[in-house]
Amino acid sequence: MYNFKRIGMNEIERIKELFTSVFTVEPWNDDWSNQEQLDLYLSDLVGQSNSLTFGLFEDEQL
Repeated sequence: MYNFKRIGMNEIERIKELFTSVFTVEPWNDDWSNQEQLDLYLSDLVGQSNSLTFGLFEDEQL
């Protein structure tokens, strides 16, 4: 079953895993090997007080 729910910094490890699995391959081929840069980037997206971030979950998998 699919659920659409709000996510935040408490899900950051799951977000990092999904983000890198998507954006390090075709068609993007981005280099996100620098963990500090990745943490800062995702914190800017997800960790701000005005951030509205949602995830699509299948059972409990993002």
